[in-house]
Amino acid sequence: AQDRVLAEIEVDLSKSTPMSRLLQGDVGCGKTVVAIAALLNAVQSGWQGAFMAPTEVLAIQHYQSLCKWLTPLHVNVDLLTGSTSRKRRREILNDLANGSLKILIGTLLILLVKLD
Repeated sequence: AQDRVLAEIEVDLSKSTPMSRLLQGDVGCGKTVVAIAALLNAVQSGWQGAFMAPTEVLAIQHYQSLCKWLTPLHVNVDLLTGSTSRKRRREILNDLANGSLKILIGTLLILLVKLD
């Protein structure tokens, strides 16, 4: 199933329209691995990606893991949650806008709050 879903994502990424996809499955089925592979594929194709987690604790854990794994690949990652300071939030949003930030890790709640 991981191979099938990743192949579907790769087809979506080859299109000229933005992809929006929800990946769901049982605990331990490999959702995180598929999501990371999709993010790397997007970055390699010149795009930016967002990795959303349901809680701040999980977002921080993913952020720490992705920093460790992706820094050697020269892919920068940042974290945006509800507790991110206003100043830091502006810096992150600026990095997103100018394209220097490739992967943003965040919480679902941050989508519901005003970002600036």
